[in-house]
Amino acid sequence: MLDRLADRAQRDKRMDFPNLSGGLPVIVKRSKRLTLTFTRPFSISGISRPLSPGKYELVPDDELTDERFSPAYRPVVTLLFVPSQLHRCSSVVKVNVDPADIFAAHRRDNCYD
Repeated sequence: MLDRLADRAQRDKRMDFPNLSGGLPVIVKRSKRLTLTFTRPFSISGISRPLSPGKYELVPDDELTDERFSPAYRPVVTLLFVPSQLHRCSSVVKVNVDPADIFAAHRRDNCYD
């Protein structure tokens, strides 16, 4: 499943949304939560510091495209929940990441096991 999300992130194309309400465009969105476990420190672009090993929550958001015959979704944003640098145990920061980067880091981490 992670490989499919990574492949889909590479094929992302901009499309217009259907305007079914006569006014504002209707946007149908879906999200799913994934938990990625890293056993070693890792770095990804967009985050200026190395991240420590542990479990990270990844939330890819998709929007429905204007496909008439078979519905399809395109990725819009992928958020990674990262522990804050403020050393508060419950503080997390949502960071917009490139899914291809996070999945590549996860594959590298799994290669060492």
